[in-house]
Amino acid sequence: MGLTTLGRHFVLWFELATGGDRRRHKAPRFLAVAVVVHLKKTMKLNQHLVFISTTLVTILCSCENIEYEYSFGVVVDTKHNSWGRGYYELEVYYKYFDGQDYVIGHSTADDLEKIYTRQFIPGDSVLIGFDPTDSSETYIVKKTYAVPRFQN
Repeated sequence: MGLTTLGRHFVLWFELATGGDRRRHKAPRFLAVAVVVHLKKTMKLNQHLVFISTTLVTILCSCENIEYEYSFGVVVDTKHNSWGRGYYELEVYYKYFDGQDYVIGHSTADDLEKIYTRQFIPGDSVLIGFDPTDSSETYIVKKTYAVPRFQN
């Protein structure tokens, strides 16, 4: 079992442990990988023991829960990314107020769509979830039908 296989097992276990929701949890992946490398190089332990110890370290260091804040935003732009066979992933750019300043964020829509369908269009009002400590971690909670507080 190579290091890449162990990494795949770790990612699989992480998704099972967190319910597959990577936005709500930050795992200390660097620690788990460091433990695997250390154990494989210095102690030459059994492969299963390495995997079990990595899992235990991950459980002990556990995932930290991110407290998201929410704000209303306005869709500024959308972009279709091709997935082939006529399906597209919609990338949405939006502007929202994080309590101090207006921020432009982006995320991808949950479902694939055809070129002639759109879940979001510029000017739509959306509810945004964001991490107050890291402005790059944002996601669209839902589309709202409120009048936008500011224009594009």
